Amino acid sequence: MNANVLHRWLKESSKSRPPIGRGAGIGATSVDMADHSVPSFIALPLLTKPAEPVEREIKVEVRKGGLVMTVTWPMSAASDFACWSASVLK
Repeated sequence: MNANVLHRWLKESSKSRPPIGRGAGIGATSVDMADHSVPSFIALPLLTKPAEPVEREIKVEVRKGGLVMTVTWPMSAASDFACWSASVLK
């Protein structure tokens, strides 16, 4: 979280809260006067099934004259791609 955002939230929340001493009992603190209408814990719905892992790919486009060749290789086989590309570039 950006510190500037946090400071802005604190500033805005202190503006909306009545100052200590006005309407507060003797010995009241800002903690006693906290706005209790907002729950301290907000439950968020979770995904029922985990997201599918995304397979990253290596994509290469080779051009020679009017010919264009596009190669897509799985990232899990990057070492194989390195060997293949070395043999193609010889």
